[in-house]
Amino acid sequence: MEQRSDTVVVSVVCGEAYQQSFRQWYLPTWERYCRRHGFDLFLIEAPIDRNVDLSVKSIHWQKLLVASLPPMKRYARMVWIDADILINDGIAPDITAGVPEGSIGVVDATPWMTEADDVFNQYGRFLFLDALSMSAARGADGRRVVVADMSVADMYRLKGLVPPCDRFINTGVFVCSPRLHGDFLFDVYLRYGRDLWDFENSAMSWEILRSGMQHFIDPRFNAVWIWEAAKHYPFLYDLDFYNANHDVVRRCVNACFRNNFFLHFASREAKLLPPVVDTGAPNVAASVVDGYAARSAGIDFMSCSDAERALASGEPIQWPF
Repeated sequence: MEQRSDTVVVSVVCGEAYQQSFRQWYLPTWERYCRRHGFDLFLIEAPIDRNVDLSVKSIHWQKLLVASLPPMKRYARMVWIDADILINDGIAPDITAGVPEGSIGVVDATPWMTEADDVFNQYGRFLFLDALSMSAARGADGRRVVVADMSVADMYRLKGLVPPCDRFINTGVFVCSPRLHGDFLFDVYLRYGRDLWDFENSAMSWEILRSGMQHFIDPRFNAVWIWEAAKHYPFLYDLDFYNANHDVVRRCVNACFRNNFFLHFASREAKLLPPVVDTGAPNVAASVVDGYAARSAGIDFMSCSDAERALASGEPIQWPF
């Protein structure tokens, strides 16, 4: 790949079926985002560590190896994005802006997770709704499902990550400097031999926070659909409603996409949704309002100064201000 920028966006996209899905639904938004900000794009289509048993230590961990690859060393900044993320490329700003060179730019999920709710907190709400949606498959082994009032520190401690931290990072998106952080991330990869409950996420989050290298970026750079749905559209966790109201689902996911910069379709079920997201629509209304073309006829977008001139000229306009 010819280098044209000092910043590269990178991901691992493995498996023929997933590569096809990625190229069809996700890649166009990535390419437009990179063109808009002058970034290079580098996709890795095979595991980097081919000696590991991926059924024990999943492909998710290999994001920790990317910054150590020779092609990455030429870049001042590397932006990792999980391959199940759609980019709202029309409005998403430069993700590297404001991230100090010596820091790793990440999204802090703690404010959402710890926000008060009648099921302990928002993370408790998500776990409860998720358990409800899986009720048909639950109980085959006779075990109860538990939703516990646990802190972020408890989540680390229960996974053996001690001393625990009081913040949590979703590691699906991060900004780093390969020269400064490649060895650190590589060492984190070597320290773990198998998946935790959430694959690499808790371990990587804990390691970054313990290092003190975190720099928190706008949370809209890693909005997780299943978390957003639990907070704003909890009715979608009623599977009977979900399956009977596909158009409602479409409107909700399109609205969520427009409210964020990067929308993360983590989970197997969420990965079915990108085809219903209208990434090319000019605005949110065009993606959620029936008959948009007819309804929007006669509505003009203009600058404030142009509107003032139209008003001063006596032109009959309706301008709410």
